[in-house]
Amino acid sequence: MSAPGEIAEMCRIARPDVGILTNVAPVHLEFFNSVEDIARAKGELAEALQSHGTFIYNADDPLVRQIAERFSGPKISFGLGADADVGAQDVEIAGLYETRFRVSWAGVTLKAMIPMAGTHYVMNALPAVALGQHYRIPLEQIIESLRDLRQAPMRGQVLRLRGEITVIDDSYNSNPRALTQMIEMLAQLRPTRRRFLVAGEMLELGSDSKTLHYGCGAHAARCGIDLLAAVQGDARELARGAVEGGMLQTNVRFAPDAESAVPIVLETAEPGDLLLIKASRGVHLERVIQALKTRYPEERD
Repeated sequence: MSAPGEIAEMCRIARPDVGILTNVAPVHLEFFNSVEDIARAKGELAEALQSHGTFIYNADDPLVRQIAERFSGPKISFGLGADADVGAQDVEIAGLYETRFRVSWAGVTLKAMIPMAGTHYVMNALPAVALGQHYRIPLEQIIESLRDLRQAPMRGQVLRLRGEITVIDDSYNSNPRALTQMIEMLAQLRPTRRRFLVAGEMLELGSDSKTLHYGCGAHAARCGIDLLAAVQGDARELARGAVEGGMLQTNVRFAPDAESAVPIVLETAEPGDLLLIKASRGVHLERVIQALKTRYPEERD
């Protein structure tokens, strides 16, 4: 949803029996006055389920918890905290294609694995586990199925290119929370050479846009990202935040659009580099991906 009333209207049409609320984040702020207003709009899902449905929610998100506290029907929480109904513990990023953790439900704890890197992917898996439990699918079967997860194109897909260059293509969309999570994931991986972030402008952030971009740049510097190419509009503030946060000025570049970013990325990327490419859809960073694949064709297993 990107405006108040949209979820209520979809629920009026579809009349869902189960609803999942994953988080409330600073997305589409151009159309809202605050993150709290976003929470109220997302709360329309719980309101629609109130008399007949089950609410599955993220117990780690304070705004989501507030929505859940007002919900009087059956509910299942998930999260990394000890009080979640479906919980994850001992999360470990074992590599680019593996995150290990333990899943707890109703006193039972099992080892689990998803074939992708990042704690945020574990948080995506947990509501699926909760939903499976709601429909009485055995926990062992759910855990085994997680091993078969695959990234969709442009949504965290890993590309192995010739010349020992690895790309994480997350160019479909972006927002401050998602970018921060991906930066943290990139920081935990161990490439042969350098971590290279290609970050495009995050759109629809309203009056807080420059501040939010700056904060993400500073976070990238704190996390030890080696190189940054910031692309389009307010991403200039992302570059400024990175430099003022401690990243070397010579390692930070700004491009006004995706076309201008192509030569920067092609000239900068070197064998052994791990590139994360992420932006709002309107920045079209898939053009950078295509340029990389043209110069360095994909390695096939």
